[in-house]
Amino acid sequence: PPRCVYEKGTLFLIKYMKRCFEARVTGVLDASNYGLSVVPTEITELTSLTYLKLDKNRLMTLPPEIGNLESLTELSATENRMIMLPAEFGRLENMQNLKIDVEDLRSPPEEVVNGGTRGIMGYLKYMYNSRIDKRLVLETFGLQYVPPEIGELRYLEHLSLTDNKISSVSALIGNLTNLTTLFISQNELNSLPGELGHLQKLRELFLDKNSFTVLPPCLEKMTALELLSIR
Repeated sequence: PPRCVYEKGTLFLIKYMKRCFEARVTGVLDASNYGLSVVPTEITELTSLTYLKLDKNRLMTLPPEIGNLESLTELSATENRMIMLPAEFGRLENMQNLKIDVEDLRSPPEEVVNGGTRGIMGYLKYMYNSRIDKRLVLETFGLQYVPPEIGELRYLEHLSLTDNKISSVSALIGNLTNLTTLFISQNELNSLPGELGHLQKLRELFLDKNSFTVLPPCLEKMTALELLSIR
């Protein structure tokens, strides 16, 4: 058990351990108001859980191991300090009801969170699966900017952000040096960052249905570019 549970005394510790033990049978665990700053291993090992309650703790994120709880259908983690959900959360195919406070949440983006449980799970599933197939398709999410976490996915070879509301592209896009195909059509762009010129493996770039009036200067640096669509 975590230190914060030990510090509350023997009776509190026994209560916590009893709940974890019973959860192996019931599939239900209430670990609310324990002062948890991380989700303990003994919880992420309860792979038969269907309902997990983590309200009124001190959580800022969930561990990647949360993805092991593949039977989980409902998670409540309100009254915490949640700033992000890991991509591994997208492994929870059975998740139907997610309750979290979104005021401080940075990832997924607000536009995704506004789509409710289904939107959040879809976004995180795409993020997680991108590690396997090196493709990421985030279309029609209503994104107003390129999520910063995408700049960390240096393994990506294919990225589509088509049909969103993106008005500017972060310089972090220049980190994706393995990209060969990039779709940013049907957005609200009128310029591109110079860092896009770092994508020396990019062969196909689709910029259709944006607001460009001139060709972005960074295109001159893309020596591998074979196809440019900017209708």
